[in-house]
Amino acid sequence: MIATQRLTGLSGPISIQREIKQRDRPFAIFHIDICSFGEFNRKYGAEAGDEVLREITAVLLQTQAKVANGIFIGHVGGDDFVLVANLNDTDRVIATLQTLLHCLRQSRYMKSIEERPLEELELAVKVLEIKAGSGSSLDW
Repeated sequence: MIATQRLTGLSGPISIQREIKQRDRPFAIFHIDICSFGEFNRKYGAEAGDEVLREITAVLLQTQAKVANGIFIGHVGGDDFVLVANLNDTDRVIATLQTLLHCLRQSRYMKSIEERPLEELELAVKVLEIKAGSGSSLDW
């Protein structure tokens, strides 16, 4: 298991599990999956895919800074990211995700590499509500 993802610099599965276990209030986990990422990688190459992952990371970090303290961002691996937030912060997380989608549409990657449009990618978000102290553990 990885504590930090090398490509994105975000917390990996070990750190994500630690964060989840340390939460002392009810929280939500927003699992973000980039749909069709494997197909995108095959079509445009791993380098283009890595650029997308770095761009998503940059936008997540920018929007996290704008939205609230207490929101944890992790990179499970591949095309899977998570945001962990207290339940009273979920409106802010939803605003973060909306900002993320807007920023990705306006990103330098989308504008500078027209032959590899991010429009081919979609983000799927699953939301899990977890009670604090439940000893929650997720299998990544």
